[in-house]
Amino acid sequence: TIVKDWKKSAHGNTEIRRGIVTKDGKPYEGAVGCDKCHGNDHQKLFMPTYKNCGECHPKETAEHRAGGLGSHTHAFTVNVLEFSWHVGKPAEEVAGCAECHAIAENRCDGCHTRHVFSPSEARKPTACRFCHMGVDHDEWAMYNTSIHGCLYEAESATMDWSKPSKKGNYRVPTCAYCHMQDGNHNPQQFGTIYSDMGMFEVDRGAPKHKAKRDAWIKKCQDCHSPRFAADKLKGMDDGVRLSFTKWREAAAIIVGCFLDGVVDPMPEGSPPDWYGHYTFSLLPGGDPRFYATSNLERLGLEMICYLIGNTYKALAH
Repeated sequence: TIVKDWKKSAHGNTEIRRGIVTKDGKPYEGAVGCDKCHGNDHQKLFMPTYKNCGECHPKETAEHRAGGLGSHTHAFTVNVLEFSWHVGKPAEEVAGCAECHAIAENRCDGCHTRHVFSPSEARKPTACRFCHMGVDHDEWAMYNTSIHGCLYEAESATMDWSKPSKKGNYRVPTCAYCHMQDGNHNPQQFGTIYSDMGMFEVDRGAPKHKAKRDAWIKKCQDCHSPRFAADKLKGMDDGVRLSFTKWREAAAIIVGCFLDGVVDPMPEGSPPDWYGHYTFSLLPGGDPRFYATSNLERLGLEMICYLIGNTYKALAH
């Protein structure tokens, strides 16, 4: 199967190849064999990372590495390896997080899987579904149940996925069409706001957010009028603003319980956080965590991380 897939790919079939160049900018000649990615020592074969892919795909690799916090660029190191709330989680749960996050940061075959490495596969929303789903970031469900997602389900079988994700090539907007415009491999560049998962309330009138908003309205004009797009995005803003109002109401109740000493257990009755402190996790200086804490604190964290975040994602899609 591996060999059959490789023969179908641009690595094995030079007739369908485009865009593969050497470090000095010259077209790559000949087949890209197994040893190019895995080495030629059968006793010490290695699994390739983005660094290996970058030897022939420098533009795409540079774009992939250009993201900031919350992007594929730092998906594993910052969001899993160095993220404090993973310290107290069961190993099985951390392993589940790490599986996707490590692929997104370190490898390229999460989106166009080995050994076909098909751009057509990566253009389909189902390529994104493997990672972008679940209670904490359910982008797939939000997209799939939107009118865009319903159109994708209805028409995907008749769409020509070999075409680049550009205006005029697709009737249905997909993840790649909106977030990887013109094939740019830094999806974060085309997020709606500069915030992490919609968990922070930001001033959308600030210059950098206005620039993002203007760019999105321009993108939406591929299919919609600017007024329609602006109204829909304003509706997203209103919904996010309301969700944060509800969060502040809930947070006031939770913190009030802490101040009244009725949280069970109180911080001093819980294990210390990873800093060694006994602090209330939802106050400044606290370390938010899902385990080894009170149910009230966990519910609060689930609200801001899961419910508020997914409210934003539902409205954005």
